[in-house]
Amino acid sequence: MRKIAALAAVVIPSSYACVSYGEYDRRELALSEVHAARKSLARLSPVEPKSNTESKSTQKHLQNLNRFGATILAGSLSSEQVRQWNEKTLVAFSSPDERNVPMHGRIHCDVSIKSSKYNEDIARMGGEDSNGEKCNQDEFLPQLVRAYFAQRGGMPYKLTQLQFLNAKSGSVNQIWHRDNTAPGLTVLVALCDVRSNGPTELLLKSHGQEESLWAAFKGEVMEAFRSIGGENKIATKDASSFRPLLACLNVGDAVAYDSRILHRGRGFNSHGGGG
Repeated sequence: MRKIAALAAVVIPSSYACVSYGEYDRRELALSEVHAARKSLARLSPVEPKSNTESKSTQKHLQNLNRFGATILAGSLSSEQVRQWNEKTLVAFSSPDERNVPMHGRIHCDVSIKSSKYNEDIARMGGEDSNGEKCNQDEFLPQLVRAYFAQRGGMPYKLTQLQFLNAKSGSVNQIWHRDNTAPGLTVLVALCDVRSNGPTELLLKSHGQEESLWAAFKGEVMEAFRSIGGENKIATKDASSFRPLLACLNVGDAVAYDSRILHRGRGFNSHGGGG
């Protein structure tokens, strides 16, 4: 009888802890958390070259991808390109011919089958738009993709998926997952300022295939829970430890991450605004 009582004493507090974390996890992000996330993103965003040294910038992005599993590409779209892409997404979301799939309050519009229609727009990301406005990156996406796969022995690659995503107000957090178990790149480009309205959250350094979900959560996520409002540090002496990173991007910025990294889309935990 004593053993049963002892077991109950262990299980019940554990259950309360799970409920508490669940409620905290569904909160709307505080301004201090967004500011901390922006500081962390700045550390993963290489200073853009002012002369013909684009290869140095690409190498820095590769170093970030290899070490952390993610890198930030600031100013990937000009204001005119943002306007053009927003027009394309509005048309796609309203078209009955497109594959619009609701998931946890988000709308995923899969245009992969028509991806060739967007090839020119994708190639121009980071270059000049139709008005001649120069972006910070020099055709960042083709360069980075080529360098990423060249580093892996020049393995053949192709665009496998293209989606538009709208995290609508009231949407909920996704489960933690990986996009793939093999090397690959996923790139998310912000068409509006991303703050509490559904930022992607990544567990930095979790792109090693040998790491399990439990290994990623053990210590790090619960430590983040215990230190609410603390700054999200990237630099760490322990190369095996994982750090959650909120991709609170500015409009026109992009995050590129190794497709094996553990991540999720956070919900837009507010009912007061649009997606």
